[in-house]
Amino acid sequence: MVRGGSAMRLGRLGAQMGDAEAALAGFGGVVDLLPVLASGGITRADREHLLGGWQSLGNDAAAWAVSTGRPERALELVDEAGRCCQVWAT
Repeated sequence: MVRGGSAMRLGRLGAQMGDAEAALAGFGGVVDLLPVLASGGITRADREHLLGGWQSLGNDAAAWAVSTGRPERALELVDEAGRCCQVWAT
């Protein structure tokens, strides 16, 4: 959870500064960590808490990927975030 929070802060800071590479690294890093978090044996309440704070994560990460000229990475991020949300909802 610490890595996820740190990556989210990097993404937000990059977005605030207009640094597309940093925003993508941060938001993409969080999406990449979602499978690890999903399989970590956390409670449903903890999953709901995480998802509540990261509602637009997949979209944000994908938008920054497109802005850096990486549409294929955008698709990967949206797909990964969507799959993890489906798994977590069960």
